[in-house]
Amino acid sequence: METFKDPKDAQTRKYLNEAGIDKAPEGTYAAIMDQITALNAYSIAYKPLISRKGWLAIIGVFALFLVGVFWVPIEKFYLNNIPQLGGLDELLGQLQVSNTTLYAVGFLGLFLLQLPFLKRLLDAQKT
Repeated sequence: METFKDPKDAQTRKYLNEAGIDKAPEGTYAAIMDQITALNAYSIAYKPLISRKGWLAIIGVFALFLVGVFWVPIEKFYLNNIPQLGGLDELLGQLQVSNTTLYAVGFLGLFLLQLPFLKRLLDAQKT
């Protein structure tokens, strides 16, 4: 017989030998397999993440963007008519940022934008 370094190991082995191993009642295996089969029979209906109205809204916004880019003259855009912001324009004109930083800030913004939607989705799945 093997020797144990920790006395608790020997004591635990002694208790397990005294208790013995009980056999499961007949039919336990069949009952468990019936429950597993019942779980596999349950199927979740497919539900798209973006509904038809959502796709229509996305396509509509994209179509408006294309119309705005190709058919509206550049002079009509409001971004060209913004007045100078005084000292802020000079300060931002001297600011130089690497592309890596721009990507990091962009992805962080995208992540923070998605958080409320993901939280709402997870809360809906819990209930």
